This record gives sequence, C-alpha cells and structure tokens, in this order.
Amino acid sequence: MEKTTANTTDRAGKGLNTGKKRYSDTCKTPAKRDSFNATLVKQTAEVTNVSERYVNYVIAGDRENSQVMAVYMELLEGSNALLQRVKELVPFD
Repeated sequence: MEKTTANTTDRAGKGLNTGKKRYSDTCKTPAKRDSFNATLVKQTAEVTNVSERYVNYVIAGDRENSQVMAVYMELLEGSNALLQRVKELVPFD
C-alpha cells in the first residue's frame, strides 16, 4: 500500500492553510533599503578597489579586511561629523 501525501502548496508556492504564517504576512512595514549605508558601501568599494558585495561581507563580519573596514569607518565618521556641523549651523526650530 502506497502512502500519499497531500499537496500543501498552490501554484504560486504559497502555503495552503497550513496554519503557518509567512514573514511577509506578519511584518507590518516592508524592509526599506538604507540609501545612506549603500552610498558608504559604494564609496568604500571604489576607494579600496573591491566589490560592493565584498565590502558588505566585511561589515557583516563574514570576511576580514582591515583596510576596507578602516576606510568604511573613516567615511562614516566623516559624514557624521559633517552632519553634526550642519545641525549646529542651521536652526531647526
């Protein structure tokens, strides 16, 4: 006697009433791309002559490269200092 299993997915690959919720169903707001971080990663990749993906690996800790991390931190601190200076000069009241 053969065992048959019920098909628990529809054609789109979504679950058919299995009682499990997908992450997209539970998430109230969709994840947004951080353009500030993307710009820093792109600038770091250009300066160090590596790919943007590699820079992201280094930031995440999956790869070790002190030069890439040093350039990224320097750009990050420079942009933070510039932003702080602008906030001091421009009254936002």
